[in-house]
Amino acid sequence: MKSEVEYFAFIVNKDGIQPSPKKVEAMLKVPEPENVKELQSWLGLVNYYRKFIPDMSTVLQPLNELLTKKSKWNWNENCKKSFLKISKLLSSTKVLAHYDPNVNVELAVDASPYGLGCVISHKYENGEERPIAYASRTLTSAERNYSQIEREALAIIFGVTRFHQYLYGRKFTLITDNKPLSLLLGPKTGIPMLVASRIQRWAIQLSGYQYDVKCKSSSENANADGLSRLPLKETLCESPFNIFWEEVEIRNVQALNELPVSANKIKRETEKDSTLVKVKHATLYGWPKYTDISNELKPYFRVKDELSMEEGCLLRGIRVIIPERYRADVLNELHVNHPGIVRMKGLARMHVWWPNLDTDIEITVRNCTACQNTQSAPPAATANPWIWPSKPWQRVHIDFCGPFLNEMFLIVVDAHSKWIDVIRMSSTTSEKTINALRCLFSSHGIPTEIVSDNGP
Repeated sequence: MKSEVEYFAFIVNKDGIQPSPKKVEAMLKVPEPENVKELQSWLGLVNYYRKFIPDMSTVLQPLNELLTKKSKWNWNENCKKSFLKISKLLSSTKVLAHYDPNVNVELAVDASPYGLGCVISHKYENGEERPIAYASRTLTSAERNYSQIEREALAIIFGVTRFHQYLYGRKFTLITDNKPLSLLLGPKTGIPMLVASRIQRWAIQLSGYQYDVKCKSSSENANADGLSRLPLKETLCESPFNIFWEEVEIRNVQALNELPVSANKIKRETEKDSTLVKVKHATLYGWPKYTDISNELKPYFRVKDELSMEEGCLLRGIRVIIPERYRADVLNELHVNHPGIVRMKGLARMHVWWPNLDTDIEITVRNCTACQNTQSAPPAATANPWIWPSKPWQRVHIDFCGPFLNEMFLIVVDAHSKWIDVIRMSSTTSEKTINALRCLFSSHGIPTEIVSDNGP
């Protein structure tokens, strides 16, 4: 019995799979291409072994630029470096491990300004890590305009989509070098509110997977990260933690800039606040044991896994930690419209945090004469809740929602099961509404009662 076989230019044995040495040797003898046609032929050969090369799309970026219609053939020093780098990687490819469902799986991802990279690996009990496959792709022109945190999130989605068959239905460890992102898309975070809509969509997609998040620095995350920064010094990726002013994180900062405190003031006061200076140091260099810290630091210790530093400001998740000097100013501005305790807490929790924030809000509202007078006033009308129907489709509530992107939607809710039907409407006339309901009732049946608030 043979211990290994060659199959379609691959060597397969009990240890895993690797490129055929004969094929690789032949590819290494190929001279540098002299025109686009020769380059396309060489790239076709290289792409056959794509899964063995980390961040291949990133390494090939200078060569891919030569294939665009707007580019003229110019084989420069950068192209030569890319060509030689791929040749070196081909000659030093590792043996890819066979996938084993009983062994721990890790997915390491990273993004550069022009490419995405990921590697799925097995982590054995003895600490050994062996790659199963590599994957990478270049960014589109639109994706290159994403902020760094969005590119890092896109790399996660690319990784779980590419290796879905290995990851879905089992637990795995997701490794990234972006700490704010590890908190934003963590398995216990929920769907983030104050982020770009694409981040929310990606969070919903990730909710279908079982995973833990581990944050590693670029040097520790070399599998997915190292080659994304190789081709040129001027194309080095910006620091993964230098994202405080990007679109995703800027929304809560913009809200603060409307208050009597700006991000720059928070940064300066954080450096002066004796407690926050200690929190900052512990966040950057590690926390001591709980029994060894002072009482003033214990509230921060309880949420230490959510803390991060951005441009000198402390964050808990995506919420800015306000130094003590400015907390009264923030409370006064949040209370300017007298929203009440519940709404004021909800507004504050979207943007800011500090220990005993809820208690400070309650004290602010209770000390407000206007709020107390409003709270003690009798309600304008007595609430008359609907009686819960005994079976589905006995009573339905209908209403229009929108316009969203110049379109209206008819919402139909079953009062018993809370089942929702949403129908896109070209108009809200009586005729269109009746036709939409007739179509719905043909599949669900006619309800006993329909509730509408002055509809057409």
